[in-house]
Amino acid sequence: MQSWSDQQRNFARAVLDPGKRVPDGFIGREGAPDQFRFRVYRNNVTMGLINVVKPCFPAVVRLVGDAFFTGLAIEFVRAFPPRSPILLRYGAEMARFIADFPPCAALPWLADVARIEWAMIEAHHAAEAQPLPSESWSEIAEVSHARLRLHPSFRLISSRFAAFDLWWLNRGPDDPDDEAMSALDVEQAQEALICRPRAEVEAWRLPRGAYGFIRDLADGVTVGQAVAQAGASGHDPRQTLEWLLAAGAVVAVSEADTMRRAPS
Repeated sequence: MQSWSDQQRNFARAVLDPGKRVPDGFIGREGAPDQFRFRVYRNNVTMGLINVVKPCFPAVVRLVGDAFFTGLAIEFVRAFPPRSPILLRYGAEMARFIADFPPCAALPWLADVARIEWAMIEAHHAAEAQPLPSESWSEIAEVSHARLRLHPSFRLISSRFAAFDLWWLNRGPDDPDDEAMSALDVEQAQEALICRPRAEVEAWRLPRGAYGFIRDLADGVTVGQAVAQAGASGHDPRQTLEWLLAAGAVVAVSEADTMRRAPS
């Protein structure tokens, strides 16, 4: 006789896999396994999980259509069942799944659009922090050995495609601008910053060269080192630093030696 834990595992596997039979012990009114009733339950569970992930990826849905997304989501749910009863963050693997999903091979930019949308979800649920006032920028820029701590909701996205513009044009409930969509060069690499410094999550497309500079700051490189390393990129790191502060993405400044002594 199966243990209760084995029965639970078998049930969990069968409920999302249409190739599996009704688990032992689950019988219908006739005293035999009831395939029809179990299929109804399986479909309800699958559709319930699809309804959890679908609102997280509105731009992906609009770009591929409801029918395609439903088929994609069915396969996603079967490949990545929930690992927690708390479903607020269910869908974290969607971008990776899209990148490996053969029917999406003709849409190589779609996974990066999904990455942007999931970064928005992560930023929404990130911890609160008080941004530094924007007037601090000139003071910080003069302290080359300073390190910056960025907002907990801070996310950076780099794409080989115009993923930010694809997301931007398809993110809302209104019909996308057909003229803008047709004029979009999807092969144009784009980078984005996502943050929730105040009440709402915000997203910005980064100018050329800013990504590496911001990435260095996020990795704990000092302001002076990051500025020096940005010299070859052709962008103005001081202007980027000013913008980061104005956007509310910086929450603290520490001297390099102080941060090295801080416990990990």
